[in-house]
Amino acid sequence: MAFVPSEVEVEEEAAGAALTTAGANAASANEHAVRRSR
Repeated sequence: MAFVPSEVEVEEEAAGAALTTAGANAASANEHAVRRSR
């Protein structure tokens, strides 16, 4: 059975993925900064 998401659900999914990516990038940058400061 095929599931066809509504436009709103697609947009929320994309926004969630963007937030996750931004969060991962921020965590990675923070980790690098901490390593440099030691």
